[in-house]
Amino acid sequence: AWLLLGNARHGLGKTAEALDAFDAAIRYKSNFRDAYQNAAVVAYQGNLPLRSAGYYREVPTLAPRDQQVWFNRGLAFEQARLPDSAIFAYERAIQLDPNDWRATGDHACALDLFQTGISFFPKSPELYGYAANALTALGEEEQAKQFIGKAQEVANNPN
Repeated sequence: AWLLLGNARHGLGKTAEALDAFDAAIRYKSNFRDAYQNAAVVAYQGNLPLRSAGYYREVPTLAPRDQQVWFNRGLAFEQARLPDSAIFAYERAIQLDPNDWRATGDHACALDLFQTGISFFPKSPELYGYAANALTALGEEEQAKQFIGKAQEVANNPN
């Protein structure tokens, strides 16, 4: 329940309260990968780079072969201005999946994947957000803003 409470609080924009709930989930179950992962993402999005990096220090021990975890860890360490740790994490992500769009920078391919995902899961705000990121990387700012708006709309109206 702590994980779901954290997710709900994050959905309301209550970063500190969401992180408190994730921390409670971690205290209850110290190997709770999803709690670490969600806390790291919420801290990253809340511009709390050192806190995000702290959570990401633990996640790879729980999911050592998860390329996404290592990529996100690199982002968190980069935001926290820990370049050596970021480089190590990015290198590990590339090692795990050298053809992943994050490793190759093929944002057009990523956009195709996210749009396909949206066609199957139109109520996924995450997919709209990922598509917006890919569009931004491709220089399509106006279209990216539309996808961000759709992500917010779907998040606020999940039914």
